[in-house]
Amino acid sequence: MAARSIFITGTDTGVGKTFVTTALLRSLRADSIDAVGFKPIECGIDHGDSQAIWEASGGADVVPELSLINPIHLDKPLAPVAAVDDPETLDLDPIFAAYEQLAERHELVLIEGAGGWLVPVAADRTMADIAAELTDEIIMVAANRLGVLNHVMLTYSSIYDYQIACNAIVLNDLPTTDSEIDLAKATNFDTLETCMPGVPIYHTSSEADVAAVRRSVTE
Repeated sequence: MAARSIFITGTDTGVGKTFVTTALLRSLRADSIDAVGFKPIECGIDHGDSQAIWEASGGADVVPELSLINPIHLDKPLAPVAAVDDPETLDLDPIFAAYEQLAERHELVLIEGAGGWLVPVAADRTMADIAAELTDEIIMVAANRLGVLNHVMLTYSSIYDYQIACNAIVLNDLPTTDSEIDLAKATNFDTLETCMPGVPIYHTSSEADVAAVRRSVTE
């Protein structure tokens, strides 16, 4: 039986997708759920995100090679379409081949996107198109800051257009050294609940908080 899969997208880059993905993986695996992570495309010199996902999946004892977790790595810290000299030469087949191997061997695959929902991976394909081929369930991660309401509602609207279920929205408090109280940060959660009734919304500021999101994964 093929694994269940959930795609973890973001409203932007740097909003905490890997934090949420790895926290969910550790929580699931601690409860003996055979969950592994998958990072189809990673852009940047190092493999920081995919390495963290691999380790949270159990490392080499569970997934023999990092390339199964991250089949496409591009050195330039850009959108995939811009990180290659010729977007037409970017072969996406390794994504689906690696995913099939993980899905055959494990119970649940958490797929972490690159950048935001509609980041272009080719001239005619976005990360959303990749998600639509791999799953019919989404968790959206958004940074709790001024402007997030617009970002969340635009992303949610696009997910709806793809006819994919958005299981949860995770409003994530990013680490900051700024002691100034941000009024938007203090009100965003309540505002989203008011504007998006019926959509499960979670507020996270630590890994312990992510445990609450488990309801969107295990139910």
